Amino acid sequence: MNNKYQLTFEEVKSKLLELYRRSRAGKLAAFWLYVQELGSQDARETFGEKYYQLLKLYLNKAGVELVEPSKGVIHVDRNFFKTYRLERPSHLAVNEVAATPSRNNILNFRPRDQKSDRTD
Repeated sequence: MNNKYQLTFEEVKSKLLELYRRSRAGKLAAFWLYVQELGSQDARETFGEKYYQLLKLYLNKAGVELVEPSKGVIHVDRNFFKTYRLERPSHLAVNEVAATPSRNNILNFRPRDQKSDRTD
């Protein structure tokens, strides 16, 4: 996985089996997957806050953190910036002002000839 803090399911399962019996490890792995898929807020509402905290404690004892995947974030590896090239239009950069950005509005800066309203 690209995110160094995010374990794969196989890594989670392996860590849990090192510490717990198969039945508890399976339940904890299922809980971990639930949080990864639906988020901690949904898990708290579904399992209740006390049970959520208990399961989280069991996971932490096994060295498993509940790191939720970021939504809408591009995860990159070490080679990404070596090979990255920004081409316009790009699927990696979105400009909501214009479909094909020009050099004047790619970052929504005011054109140089427009005077500032600042008084400091």
